[in-house]
Amino acid sequence: MRPQSNHLYRDTKVNTSLAESIMKRAAAFVPELLTNGLPPEKGGFDVISHNVGFRPSRKGGIRLEAEDKSLKVSGKSKVLPLYHAYGASGAGYQCSYGVAQDVVSLIVNRLSLSAKPK
Repeated sequence: MRPQSNHLYRDTKVNTSLAESIMKRAAAFVPELLTNGLPPEKGGFDVISHNVGFRPSRKGGIRLEAEDKSLKVSGKSKVLPLYHAYGASGAGYQCSYGVAQDVVSLIVNRLSLSAKPK
């Protein structure tokens, strides 16, 4: 399936042909995964469930930044930092540690700036 113009896959149904293809490749690569000696297409895997996940992307790549957001807290208006870290698409898992480190850097930078005397 190809992404739509906004780079989103919106199909919430399990793609059975894709699932079968993945299982065939997994069985060829690691035959020990087969639970009963049958080939994947004949029930060789003990499949508990199939799941569908979304991997949001955005034009221009990942959004990784801090933004000041005015919110009401206990009835008072307060400016709080909002940290954005999304839009990595299919690379989300691979880059998650690096993105997390970058978010920590944003937070540390903000804390060090707010700790300086004015």
